[in-house]
Amino acid sequence: MRQHAPTHHAFPGQSRDGAFDGSFDWARDRPRGRDWLASVFHCRAAQTGGIIRRQIVDVEREIGRRTFEAEVRRRGFRLVRTRHHYVVVCDPGPVDVVF
Repeated sequence: MRQHAPTHHAFPGQSRDGAFDGSFDWARDRPRGRDWLASVFHCRAAQTGGIIRRQIVDVEREIGRRTFEAEVRRRGFRLVRTRHHYVVVCDPGPVDVVF
């Protein structure tokens, strides 16, 4: 039976021993535009029927409201807007507001 080496899940700029080498600059290297949108829906919550929350100002800055709404709709998810956040229910089933 063939054994696989354990997978190392490091953050950008992080070595296998866990130390950060300083090469990653969040302001310069973070995802933007369509890459940002892809990263939002790549998370475990989106894959398992969970909840995603993003600040409205971040959505507007990165891709705009219409593009975000269109992507949520395309995936069959539900979108709730509060005063400062978008909340995406990553499940195509019904959503009931209890109170």
